[in-house]
Amino acid sequence: MKKSLIPLLLIITINIHAAEKSEYYSIIEKTYQNKKYSEGITSLEKAIKEYPDEANFYSNLIFMYCYDKRFSDAVKLGSSVINRFPDNKYIPESYRWGLAGLGWEKFNSKDFAGSLKIFKSAYDLFPEEKDVLNGYGSALRENKKYNDAVEILEKGYKRFPEDRYIKENLSWSYYHLSEQVHKNGDFAKGEILLKKFFELGDKNNPDVWASYLYRCRGLELYDEGIALLPEARKRFKDHVEIYKAGYWLHWNYTYDRKKYVEYRDMISGIKDLCRYSEEMDLAHESGMSYHHMAVSIAHIYIFDMIERICPYWKKFNDDEKKKSYGLLENFKKNIPVELKFIEHNLTGMILYRENRVNESYAEFEAAYREALKLPFAGKFKYSEPVYIEVPMKGYIASTAVESRKYITHMGLNRNCYDLFGADEAGNQVKKGVDPYRSKLGDWYGFGTSIYSPVDGVVHEMENDNNDDIPFPRSMKRGNFVYLKTEDGSIFNFYHLKKGSVKFKKGDKIRKGAVIGELGNSASTSPHLHFGVYSADWIVSRPVYFINYTSIKDGKRVFIKNGKPGIDNENYELIEVK
Repeated sequence: MKKSLIPLLLIITINIHAAEKSEYYSIIEKTYQNKKYSEGITSLEKAIKEYPDEANFYSNLIFMYCYDKRFSDAVKLGSSVINRFPDNKYIPESYRWGLAGLGWEKFNSKDFAGSLKIFKSAYDLFPEEKDVLNGYGSALRENKKYNDAVEILEKGYKRFPEDRYIKENLSWSYYHLSEQVHKNGDFAKGEILLKKFFELGDKNNPDVWASYLYRCRGLELYDEGIALLPEARKRFKDHVEIYKAGYWLHWNYTYDRKKYVEYRDMISGIKDLCRYSEEMDLAHESGMSYHHMAVSIAHIYIFDMIERICPYWKKFNDDEKKKSYGLLENFKKNIPVELKFIEHNLTGMILYRENRVNESYAEFEAAYREALKLPFAGKFKYSEPVYIEVPMKGYIASTAVESRKYITHMGLNRNCYDLFGADEAGNQVKKGVDPYRSKLGDWYGFGTSIYSPVDGVVHEMENDNNDDIPFPRSMKRGNFVYLKTEDGSIFNFYHLKKGSVKFKKGDKIRKGAVIGELGNSASTSPHLHFGVYSADWIVSRPVYFINYTSIKDGKRVFIKNGKPGIDNENYELIEVK
């Protein structure tokens, strides 16, 4: 924040002096004219020694220190003489200049604690002066004493309503106090203070608009913020922070509606977010454009919504079916073209829950084809193959990749695998055990180590969910690790055994490290669900496993790279050493 400008100095002279004094007064006058303050300072430092009782020499020397930016010297001298000359009006004024100058000097060098100390001294002496009120309030604000800052600056604004610096600093103090009380749980007061900030703020300053819009998001004032966006964008069309603030307002509005299962408003929010995000071609730190992120968010939110209505492994009841078709019909209205793949995907998910598997497969394949047409499909490697080692060892029954039967392996998920532990004959359950009456320990794969086929960082993970019994009537949450690689791809390891993951979010994992153990969390029977997703979570990328042995009818064939179990509703037995 800028400080109040120092007013022009009134030259202080006396008409009748002794000859020696008059020479010094001539020097004073000349100094203010030629602005060679260092020369004037040298003369006046000599003058106060020769005439220690000449108050005006002190006041002018203090003023010159200020003009020469020697505020510490000004304050030091002022503090030593202010009580010596109680009847001289210029010494207090010059001392106030010195205090204000030193306070702002420390303020501008980010020494906010030092600035506050100086301005507090100034306020104790000059509590009604404009520059002191402005400086003290600003220093209080930068020291996060927002209540005190508002009190001082409100006093200043009441006395000097036309001063733009006090007005501006009071406005920003309202803003920061709004943040503070909001964090302390007082939303109502936070909203009042935020509106005071915007009412008082400089409407020609785009930072005022951007900050207000960001705080509207924080205070969940989505409607108010979104209503103000058109004017803000009209005034400052290319201002990045206003655009970003508007984007996150739309995003939070949509998320809020999803949270409360208000799917009509959520869908409206998704479409508005996608349209708004096209106003600027701006890249996010993730590498995606904001518009690309909007499309990704739309895809994830629609998937989450249908899952909340009815999980994929259940069939609809009448109420769930009605809600789901309502979701679809609302989504299809005036749909942006880049969301067409989501319409097909949603239709497929609904048809699958009606047990119309062949029809759902056709919709899922249409969704995949539409996704490959998206403008960012190439950059994010939607169809670029990944060649990696199998993330398990020993005998493995592989299935479901490019499935026509299982929803988690069709369409956008078509390149995912289900990998089961097995014996050399391909049996997944120990001999003589009925799978439907089995225990987890009866399955060969349960507890098998899962290895990372790449270097990466743990992007997300869960590890505390219970393993289900085989073939449960209902499933809860699963344990998983999402491993993010250098190119942004997400390696998805799902259904892991409870407590088997020894990493945490943010940990680096090296190729070959044990990720966790094969489990049965959120699963019908113990296996690893594995896939590699694009960085935006829209499609699963083609995965080719390398260096494994395929076993069929007793024959063993070494495979350099392939897709074991592709389009096969049974299993392909492989061995990995």
